[in-house]
Amino acid sequence: MFKYYLKLILPNFIIKIINKFFKRDIRFVGNYSSWKEATDNSSGYNNDKIFLKSRNSFLKVISKEAKYERDSVLFYSEAVNYPLINIINKIKKKKKKLLNFLNFYKLLIYKI
Repeated sequence: MFKYYLKLILPNFIIKIINKFFKRDIRFVGNYSSWKEATDNSSGYNNDKIFLKSRNSFLKVISKEAKYERDSVLFYSEAVNYPLINIINKIKKKKKKLLNFLNFYKLLIYKI
């Protein structure tokens, strides 16, 4: 939520500088007539470098060198994902019924 409001306040050129600093260079540019034409002119997860980086991160998790990975970024300690917990609690309050979750990381099914 904080990042959302920060983006509203900051000028565009500052956001670009921050994204360059953190090496976030995702852009949606062009007018393509089909999805195929757009993917032919872009790169993504089918890129060999990205695949190898993701594979290496996964292998480090399997060998217990890291706790987990997300989008090939390694994490060495477990952390509680408070934004996710808040969203789940909001959904639960709204639906007022049992929620089922499948956790692929630990291969457990939770009923909340």
